[in-house]
Amino acid sequence: MKLINEKSTCEAVFSAATLGIIVVDQAGEILQVNPYAARLFGYTPSELVGQLIEILVPTTAHSVHLTHRKKYMANPQPRLMGEGRELFGLRKDGAEFSIEISLSHTEIEGQSVTISFISDVTERTKKARDLLALETAVEKASTPIAFAELDNRISYVNQAFVEKWGYDSQAELIGRFPGEFSASMEKVDEIMDRLHQAGSWEGEDVARKKDGTLFATFVNTKLIRDKKDNPLRIMATFVDISNIKEKEIALQKEKKSAQTYLEMAGSIIVVINKNEEVTLVNRQGIAALGYPEEEIIGKNWFEHFVPKRDRDQLRQVFYGIIQEKLSQLTHYENELVNKEGEHRLIRWYNRVLKDEKGHPTATISSGMDITQTRRIEKELEISRAQLKGYTEELEQEVLRQTQKLAINQAKLKQANKLAKIGYWEMDLQSDPQIYWSEEYYDLYEVDQQKPNGDRRYFLQFVHEDDQHKVVSITRKAITEGNDISFDYGITTPTRKEKHLRAELHCQKGANGQVEKVFTVVQDVTDQKNAERQLEQALKKERDVGLLKSRFVSMASHEFRTPLTSILASAGLIDMYRERGQLDKQIKHVERIKSSVDNLTSILNDFLSLEKLESGKINLKTMPVDFLSFISELREEVSLMRKNQIIEHRHEGGNMVNIDPHLVKNILLNLLSNAIKYSPENEAVQLITEKKDGRLKIQVVDHGIGIPAEEQEELFSRFFRASNATTIQGTGLGLTIVKRYVDLMNGSISFISRENQGTTFEVEIPQ
Repeated sequence: MKLINEKSTCEAVFSAATLGIIVVDQAGEILQVNPYAARLFGYTPSELVGQLIEILVPTTAHSVHLTHRKKYMANPQPRLMGEGRELFGLRKDGAEFSIEISLSHTEIEGQSVTISFISDVTERTKKARDLLALETAVEKASTPIAFAELDNRISYVNQAFVEKWGYDSQAELIGRFPGEFSASMEKVDEIMDRLHQAGSWEGEDVARKKDGTLFATFVNTKLIRDKKDNPLRIMATFVDISNIKEKEIALQKEKKSAQTYLEMAGSIIVVINKNEEVTLVNRQGIAALGYPEEEIIGKNWFEHFVPKRDRDQLRQVFYGIIQEKLSQLTHYENELVNKEGEHRLIRWYNRVLKDEKGHPTATISSGMDITQTRRIEKELEISRAQLKGYTEELEQEVLRQTQKLAINQAKLKQANKLAKIGYWEMDLQSDPQIYWSEEYYDLYEVDQQKPNGDRRYFLQFVHEDDQHKVVSITRKAITEGNDISFDYGITTPTRKEKHLRAELHCQKGANGQVEKVFTVVQDVTDQKNAERQLEQALKKERDVGLLKSRFVSMASHEFRTPLTSILASAGLIDMYRERGQLDKQIKHVERIKSSVDNLTSILNDFLSLEKLESGKINLKTMPVDFLSFISELREEVSLMRKNQIIEHRHEGGNMVNIDPHLVKNILLNLLSNAIKYSPENEAVQLITEKKDGRLKIQVVDHGIGIPAEEQEELFSRFFRASNATTIQGTGLGLTIVKRYVDLMNGSISFISRENQGTTFEVEIPQ
């Protein structure tokens, strides 16, 4: 074996070192500097040799460094320079940077020298400062923050947490379980389970203080991991939302009340935002415009409902009101165009709506249709002019006006009928007499001849649960002399169920006693039905929200895992490349390819579902050699797990009529699931049969199976069985398979037992 020259070795190490090395004599003169040290300070080695070492020290530290250098030369020993303090170096361009120096003393060719080993620690120092700042910020944060170890015991809480939960010190909380500070231990267990599965969780909880007081809080939890994606600890932040919850409840009550007032109002109510769009319209507004509500909301008010000739002028008025340049209460009249093209004259009273900062956001306008009034006024003017010139026609004119009045009364009566409004009144002065309007009889669907003056006749149709309420409320209103509104239900003689709303008004005499009671009653059955439909719509919206939550949870997990694997493998490839370890590089390249395939599979699932939802997939049936088709498919599937056996058995003819693309996707999904959920060396059976005009396909595995209580949700989007959450998957595969089978007018069924296996059967008509 040939010996390596020691001097050559030392010179090579000195030149190739990735650590700065400077040799200085006792006078502080630089004798030798390696290339790394020269580059570190921005010089060439020749520029530094012969210079005093202080050339590399910031000017403000020269005198201190000179003192320390002389003291070290007097008693040289290997040690860290400036231990416990931050040291800085001075580059050639005048920039200062953090360094760490280790000193060693020796003799070279009989001369006493000091060797300095120098490292650039700028980045490390910055990280240390950032960490200190973070720790300080957490402790001083006004938001309660807590950390727990993986065994769920609390390891740290900041002062804000201590104060919020009413404890005296942090020591009282360390080592305890989070469930002790929540109103529901089950809720905390659920949060922890989902946190360990998904890596994070946020939502609402009810917290319990030391004294037992409860308050609503919004919790954001996160599983902190190291660079290798191993879980380290749990971090949680808390926001007290008690006031928000109270305000939400109050706001909902106010909103419900306001909506009721708007719907019961006798005038048109319209809200128009700064973009000229309608954001609210009440029932009277809908009736006046003649459009369904959904064709009004969001439309430009001026472009859709104002005559073209008036738009510019009315826009000026609108912006004058919203900018508060015009008096808000001054009425304004203009025409509207309804769905039938009719022009209706409306008198408006306008106000500006503002946000919490006082900025105008919209106008709210109350309008009355005065088209008929103006028409009558014009007719009256004409009549008066005619009276002046034709006095002899006075009697005829009076007759005509009487006839018009009768027509108007008939219209009013018809309007009450259309609005399903009736009334009753009772005179209390002597012998109490009661009168029911014709429309009131219609509401109850009762013949006007039947009551015969019995004041309690209509009470028999009121629902049994509401009878006492109707009587007691009416008596109380008469006794106290107050107006009141209430709802109740009736069953008509024809067994029709109705909901009525009564507005009771008491008329008092000079002595303050109630003399007459007048009550307007309206059929609100349609409104009640609409409310029920709204509740059903809200439930559907909540279901959609749950589906979205399941999608976000699945996507965040399924995308994070392969992306993390790609990132880790890319870093390891770079490290193994520097070390020349080709086999390990290849291993991680294969891992990256596998992760990319996983991502591609997930995206393909999303794209397939999107095409199905949008109707972009059309059925293309053609004759196919089924045995060749299956042979190619098995070869493709075998690449998923090389030591997995797929056994195929076929009966009947080889030629089948199928859409090869759809059937391939169905089999890829079913076979990949069978492989994925089966033991590694367990065979999967593929059994096919063409018989009686149908193609039957069975995929049989002996894997983990599907829990019985979860089987009814198997074809739902994003559904993952509880025993499969640790195995990669989107929960879309079987949904897509079901949609493909339906597209071919086929059927799919399955039999499964947990820990025993699953058999899927697909039948496709030929």
